[in-house]
Amino acid sequence: MTQGNSPVIVTDDPTLLARLRSRYEELGSHKLAEYAFTLGLFPPHHRKGATDSISEYWPPGADTSAPGLLVWDSTFTDAFEEHDDEDDEDDEDDDPWGSAGPPGSAGGDVTSRNGGWTL
Repeated sequence: MTQGNSPVIVTDDPTLLARLRSRYEELGSHKLAEYAFTLGLFPPHHRKGATDSISEYWPPGADTSAPGLLVWDSTFTDAFEEHDDEDDEDDEDDDPWGSAGPPGSAGGDVTSRNGGWTL
């Protein structure tokens, strides 16, 4: 999840971070978020029943062979849920991904590891 253009880090607690990292590959992004909930970690503006996920994020220029930051990745889901297509006839000009997107998109070069976008 991002606030402005900054990703929201899941936790900076080394013990909780180690627990999350130990399950990252096994669980995947959505199940890892569910596991984080059991540890008392929630994204800002969390709503019960929301589809939250956790992804790895590498700041620009970071070494992507090293572990990235674990960040909440529910912003994209929230943006699409709140969008009302009936009121917007010019959707083809909109860029819901902002400056990032899936590989090959107008967002430029991005890479993914286990669902996490590298911007």
